[in-house]
Amino acid sequence: MAYYIIKSLVGAIWVIKAREKSDELLADDNALLLKRYNHMSLEPFIDVRCISRGHINRFYDEGEFLELMERIISRCYMSREYRERALRWIMRFVREPTFEEITDGGHVFFDSDDLHLYTTMPKQRYDLSLVVFYLFDEFFCFYHRGVERSFCSPYDAENVSVDAVARMTDFDARIVREAVDRVLNWPLANTTRFVPMTRDVKRAVETCKYILALYELLGGRQA
Repeated sequence: MAYYIIKSLVGAIWVIKAREKSDELLADDNALLLKRYNHMSLEPFIDVRCISRGHINRFYDEGEFLELMERIISRCYMSREYRERALRWIMRFVREPTFEEITDGGHVFFDSDDLHLYTTMPKQRYDLSLVVFYLFDEFFCFYHRGVERSFCSPYDAENVSVDAVARMTDFDARIVREAVDRVLNWPLANTTRFVPMTRDVKRAVETCKYILALYELLGGRQA
């Protein structure tokens, strides 16, 4: 279960996704909310004039949020092709985990888009051509351009869920393996520089190696 709230922050309209309703989300209009919760700007898909004040600063469950988005998009746009494209972006966001799910529940895989992850305010972003590596305060993510799929995990291996590893597929393991290989062995896009081995980068790499070792121990294939 996740909840959605539309906020006006830093001169733009955002939808924020959280695991639970909170007074903080209702009361706070600080842009730092965007560092603590998964979010997406609505402005690339929906003209802000289509969003009324009555839509802002109230919680929606998933069904209510999707119904609202469908209603707004259908009312504001005549083009069927555009409406379908906008709703596909909304559905991608709905299928993504909350930040709390990543930090508390272990690693996750989900279909995503590099542009969306780029706007979720990472501390650092490293473009390794096929793979893009994101560092956040409490977790890290890899986006695999080849398959338009993302993998996110807390930094600490102790937070890795054995059950989550057991649910991984060989395809998931390959995404993690290719991501680690890119970080360790490939230069940054259009440069001769490599990813600097900061504390967060080292923790991310070690956690990925632990996930892969545990996956193989549980019977997964080693590529």
